Amino acid sequence: MLTAIDKTPVLHHNCIMVASLNDGGNMQVRVIVGAQAAYACISHESGTLDVRLNPGRSARKSMKESAAELREKAAELTRRAALIENAAELVD
Repeated sequence: MLTAIDKTPVLHHNCIMVASLNDGGNMQVRVIVGAQAAYACISHESGTLDVRLNPGRSARKSMKESAAELREKAAELTRRAALIENAAELVD
């Protein structure tokens, strides 16, 4: 399962690779590959987001899968919110 995490991963001497990419604007992505896990660390104008990458996939594929997973979760939460709103109309 791909998940976004709240904290920057703690890296020690076991860091294997760090790649830094910039879109020329306000976004920078660092791909950090360690002995235990890999992360995409995204910095943008409104903050940062670290995404743990699945092993056996490219960073791009893992990040796209993570985005799709988050969109699915958001759609489910939107459906639940609509159901709750509709049910609220039935309550005095």
